[in-house]
Amino acid sequence: MSRLKIILALMLILVVLLFFGYGGGEYLTFSAIKSAQQTLLGFVADA
Repeated sequence: MSRLKIILALMLILVVLLFFGYGGGEYLTFSAIKSAQQTLLGFVADA
């Protein structure tokens, strides 16, 4: 179960990096990073 969470977290990071790389608007990148941070914190709290 924890391995699946790690894979999901890595996928989220890749998505954020893609948004950042394409520069699809600063607000979009900021909100994507914010949601990724919250999700990662949730993973850490669950583990």
